[in-house]
Amino acid sequence: MAILSDQLNQDLVKKLYKNAELPTEKIDNKSKRDKYLPYKQLLESHKPLQEKIAEVFSSIPSVPTIHITSSAFINGDEISDSGFIRNIKESGFRSQDTNIGVLMVREGKREIAKPQEFVIHPEKFLRELDTLIRHYYHHGTRANKNILPSEMKNARGIACMLLVDISDSPLEAGSDYEDHYKLGSSISGRAVVGEIDLDSRGTTLGQELPRIANEFLEKTKLYYLNKKETPQEQ
Repeated sequence: MAILSDQLNQDLVKKLYKNAELPTEKIDNKSKRDKYLPYKQLLESHKPLQEKIAEVFSSIPSVPTIHITSSAFINGDEISDSGFIRNIKESGFRSQDTNIGVLMVREGKREIAKPQEFVIHPEKFLRELDTLIRHYYHHGTRANKNILPSEMKNARGIACMLLVDISDSPLEAGSDYEDHYKLGSSISGRAVVGEIDLDSRGTTLGQELPRIANEFLEKTKLYYLNKKETPQEQ
């Protein structure tokens, strides 16, 4: 029996094989793209930030998680305190009800990042921080209509990111993203590592991420230094 390719025009056969290879070539090129390249470039232009990442993460026992909420509500020219952050600091974080974002090691498995990971790969810290802000920023801007006066129906939240020490609480996997978790037990408001304003964040990677990263590092460093000097129950 004759082979099909022998019955076809040879130029046509070559063209068919060439076209068949194109999708594979495109996939291969895409797979080789460095997803950390923008963050490496950002560090190249912010050398002190790169040094600070290594310094801080080499001196702390665990990586803080994040909880984004509304620090206030804005309605036109009117701004009113949400009371959320004050309540958290006074009453703590409630088990099951508290959604947090966790900095991850995203290598095909669900694994919470350890500080050493970011000492070795500082660009991964920036990418994780950027990813978490993108995932949960809307938690800070949405307005809970049940607690707002009727005249503030068009209000929006002013986003604030709380850094949270969860070393004394078990975590339960959430369902929104692989970095989404819930607290397995209640923890004190003293577990708040620091607050970072997100409302003025820029629209591009290089505008606000360096500022947010620097604040994350400064507040984390100070928190663990104080915790070491004045140990207390969380």
